[in-house]
Amino acid sequence: MPDEKQIGDNGTLSQLREGLSRVIEESSSSFSGTGLVILEEGETIANFPMISLPEIYYKRPVFEALKEISLKSSPYHDGFHILDAKLNAIQFCAFLSPSIDEKLLPDVSIFNFSGSRGYTAYFSSLIPEVRYTAIASQSGSIRIFARGREIT
Repeated sequence: MPDEKQIGDNGTLSQLREGLSRVIEESSSSFSGTGLVILEEGETIANFPMISLPEIYYKRPVFEALKEISLKSSPYHDGFHILDAKLNAIQFCAFLSPSIDEKLLPDVSIFNFSGSRGYTAYFSSLIPEVRYTAIASQSGSIRIFARGREIT
């Protein structure tokens, strides 16, 4: 597995980990888990907004907004949240359906996760416009992927 030094961009990765850690810690047992897609500079990705969020969420720092959005009681906790390269929100609560190139399919035994959030993060990390994907689980684990590899 590559580490942060091999991937580069340590500042963004550190901010990503720290921000997700705060979301988990400050949401306590009400945290539902979350998934993020961080795009390359100036890129976009096909998605479908699952629900319209009030504009106020887009005006807050992204990890502050995620603390509320990622609660089990929130109607906004489903889907992935798409961020730009500077970790600003582009789209909250997005449905993603990454295409799967059969040449890139790994042996599924390498995955030590289950559920669509993990697989969506993995396969979305293979999209050229995507810099990173990240998932944070209810149990408090954070996993970050880049180009089909988990970053340690």
